[in-house]
Amino acid sequence: MVMYTAMDFWKRTVLSNWNRQKLIDGQVVLLNVKITIHSHIKNCINFEGDSVSMEIEKPCSVEELALRIGIPSKEIGFYCIDQKIKPKDTLVNDGDTIEFYPHIEGG
Repeated sequence: MVMYTAMDFWKRTVLSNWNRQKLIDGQVVLLNVKITIHSHIKNCINFEGDSVSMEIEKPCSVEELALRIGIPSKEIGFYCIDQKIKPKDTLVNDGDTIEFYPHIEGG
């Protein structure tokens, strides 16, 4: 019997469901990105580990990327691209490192 971790399942199901290749002028257009999900947001999508590298369709905003991988908008406090806080409508570029952070509370 083959055992899969939650991360294996997530990669095989969630990623394969939304990572469909689109053709533009007869060529596949995909971007390579690294995604890091922080704190309790990981629990929303059964994400294990620190980060995952994947190919995504372009164009895609950072908010749309979160929705594609199953993160509810209400769970995200802010987005970072290459360690800089960015608005949710910022387009993702090839080679970007995207991080999803929860709302920050405390005093």
